[in-house]
Formats: sequence, C-alpha cells, structure tokens
Amino acid sequence: NSKGRLKIKIDGINIVEIDYNAMHLRLLADRHGLSLPEGDAYYGMLDASMRTKQNRSLLKKCIIRLLNCPSRASAMLAFREPLDEIKGHSFKTPSEVMQVIDKGLGELMKHLYTDKLGLSLTYTESCIMSDVIEMFVTMSKPILPVHDSAIVLAHDSALLAQAMGDFYRKHTQTTGVVTMTCSSMVDGAVIKEDVSC
Repeated sequence: NSKGRLKIKIDGINIVEIDYNAMHLRLLADRHGLSLPEGDAYYGMLDASMRTKQNRSLLKKCIIRLLNCPSRASAMLAFREPLDEIKGHSFKTPSEVMQVIDKGLGELMKHLYTDKLGLSLTYTESCIMSDVIEMFVTMSKPILPVHDSAIVLAHDSALLAQAMGDFYRKHTQTTGVVTMTCSSMVDGAVIKEDVSC
C-alpha cells in the first residue's frame, strides 16, 4: 500500500513518491479544453458535509469505473461493488453517487461512454510515465513506477516533479499547471505536499 511504499529506502537513502492528482479525469478534461475543481478533484466534488476519507475513496473508485463503462446504466451497476466494499461512506444508492458526479463533472459528462475511453486514457498515462522513466534511466537515477506515480530518491523530488509536469504537457499538448502531490515518511508519519508545476 502507499504508506508501506514510503518506507522503502534505496541504497539506504529515503525516498519520495510523486503522484498525479486524478490523472485520468484531468486527461479527459484537457482533451476537451475543460477544467476540474482546484486541488483534490474528488474532495472538490463533495459538499463540505460529505468530505470524508471514505466518501472520497468511494467517489474515486466509482469514477474510475465510470470512465470504463459504455453507458450510464452500466456505470450505475458498476458502482454497486464499491458501495458494498467501502465501509463508513455516506452514500446509500448508485443514484446518489451519480448525482454527485453529474454535478462535479458538469460539461465533462457529455464526453463519457465513448468506445474504449478508459483504454485511451490509460495509453496516454503509460506514454507519459514511459518518458519519465526513460529520462531517469538515461540519467542512471533509480525510479520505481507505480501506475501514475513514481518513487525516487528524496533528493531527486524536484527533478521528478518537473519531468512529470513536462511530459504530461507534451502528451496532452497543454500549457497549464499539472497538479501533483509528493508523499514522504517522516518519523513514521506520512507527509504530503503540493508539488504542482
């Protein structure tokens, strides 16, 4: 898990993990010239009274499923598993989850349910991360990729953030700020900081 990964050391040196925030949603938004809420996109979709870790986790899992569904009806069915699996959330039905997503994504909703959308977003993600990895390998610097995040030596964190931002912009042909979070372990506690660039 993510906390366990932060305990890794490479040649006895502490590491950091930098992660894109809501990468697939942002890729989709950038494709269509749309924007998402500032900061954490999942928390940003929730009303203040609903902003809990469990609700965020449920919303994230449902949106990931949504991006891979061919229809609204199949998405609603796909929401049932996280509704049952995640304990302590406030949602009662798939319809409630969809209402939050409808409101949170707004105009982006009309770009869903297209053929192989999830695969297309995953392919773009893999192209971005392949370039990041290649850059570090070429520089003989260690890097451990984890989906849309990467682990590097702590002193390479600024280099990684810049590379992740630059290659995201290259593959999306955008010029804006790329939202990312850097996680590290300090005295047994997980420290997160914004490293958007």
